[in-house]
Amino acid sequence: MYIERKSHADFIGSVGGGHANLEAEFERMRILISAGAYCCMIVESSLDRIVEELESPIGMRSLAPSSVMGLVASWPMRFGVPILFAGNRRLAESLAFRVMEKCVERAVN
Repeated sequence: MYIERKSHADFIGSVGGGHANLEAEFERMRILISAGAYCCMIVESSLDRIVEELESPIGMRSLAPSSVMGLVASWPMRFGVPILFAGNRRLAESLAFRVMEKCVERAVN
């Protein structure tokens, strides 16, 4: 099992920074999945908050909301790695724990 957690700012930076490192991380997770592991990315934000920030006049103009939406729509299909938006850090921690719990339950049964 492998869970990649991203803060709000880190997710935006990873998508907007040419995303070569992010793509390499997804490729590593794809390889783990092909070996039988479960992998996912948990973002400590919501998609609407990310898009609203990018659309705001003081937002990061070098990244278009459509680029984020395209990545969120296509990369789970391309790599087989779900991207889960948890809303905030506390919920992301809880979600990560639940994912781990379900993976252990699945392995035991």
